[in-house]
Amino acid sequence: MTKTSFIKTRFINLTRDFGFKLCFANPEHPELLLGLLNSLITDREIVSLTFLNPDVMAPDEDGKRPSYDVQCTDSDGNRFIVEMQKDPYREFGDRLLLYSGNPLQYLLKRGEPYERMRTLYVIAVLGGYLKVPDEEKPVRDALVRSAHIQMNDTKKILTYKHNLLFLQLPAVKRITEDSPSLEKWAWYVSNIHKFEEKPEVLDGYFSILFDCADRNNISRAALSVYDDMERDEQTIECEKRDIRIDAREEALEEGLAKGEAKGRAE
Repeated sequence: MTKTSFIKTRFINLTRDFGFKLCFANPEHPELLLGLLNSLITDREIVSLTFLNPDVMAPDEDGKRPSYDVQCTDSDGNRFIVEMQKDPYREFGDRLLLYSGNPLQYLLKRGEPYERMRTLYVIAVLGGYLKVPDEEKPVRDALVRSAHIQMNDTKKILTYKHNLLFLQLPAVKRITEDSPSLEKWAWYVSNIHKFEEKPEVLDGYFSILFDCADRNNISRAALSVYDDMERDEQTIECEKRDIRIDAREEALEEGLAKGEAKGRAE
C-alpha cells in the first residue's frame, strides 16, 4: 500500500460528517442552515430554526437509535433532519426511512385535528449520486431528487407531510456570479476545502460559511476530533485507490498472459 502523509487544508472538508456538523449544526451560525434549507425547500419560507438535542428523538430500548448530523424545528413546528453522506449506497433509502420514524410522532400534538399536522423533511446532502434499487444507473443530471409516499396505480402523492430530498453535490460542475443560490451552496459545500484563501467577493451567507470552515476560527478541541477523523478518511481513501490500482494491474497482467498463450497456440 502507498503510504501518504496527512494533508491539512485551511478550510475543513464539509463533505465529512463532523466537518458538516461544525458549520451547519452550529447554534452560533443558524443562518447557514437556514440559508441552505430556504434554497432547497421552495414551497415555504423558513424564518427561524431551533436545533434539537439528539436525545429528544431517542427510540425504544429495543430499537436501533438513529444517528443523524442535524435535527431542528422551525417556528411553525415543522421538522428537519439533515444528513451528510459522502458515499451513498443502495440501502441508504432504508436508512432515511429509519430516520423518519420517531420525528413523525412530533408533527401533531395530542388533541389536534389532522389538518394541523406539520411537515417532516428528511434531507440527504450527497457527495455522490443516489443509488436507487431497480434503477439501471444513477441520475446524474439532477441537482435535487425527491421522494414521497405515492399510490402505485395512479402515481398520485398520498401525503406531502413526509418529504425525502436528496441534494446531489457532484451535479454542479462550476458556478458563476449568476448561478442560482442552491447551485452555489452545492459547489461551496463540495469544494470549500480546496480553497487556499477566502474569495474576496462572496454573498453574505457564503462569506459566513468560509469563516466558519476556517481552521483559524475553530476550537482546538473540535479541530483535534476533526483531524483524527479526516486522517482516518484519507487513509481509507488511499487504501481503496491502491486496491483499484492493484486490481487493474492484475487484470492487465492476466489479459497479457492469456494473449501470449493464445498467440503461442496459434
